[in-house]
Amino acid sequence: MQTSVPQTEEEIIAWLNARGNGDPDENGISRDQLRENRLLTPRERLEELERCVSGLMRLQERIKVNRHA
Repeated sequence: MQTSVPQTEEEIIAWLNARGNGDPDENGISRDQLRENRLLTPRERLEELERCVSGLMRLQERIKVNRHA
């Protein structure tokens, strides 16, 4: 499952919001996300995690830049 990588701050925020926390269990863990994750291969899970980390790092950098602007 290959998805496009969000590039702009707006795309990153929209991507994070789209992931939501639907159908949470008693601990607040999203059952929907767990189900979705189980459909992925280990490689796809790692790629998704890398995309998530990359997007968060870009968002963090943009926040730093905007604070100093």
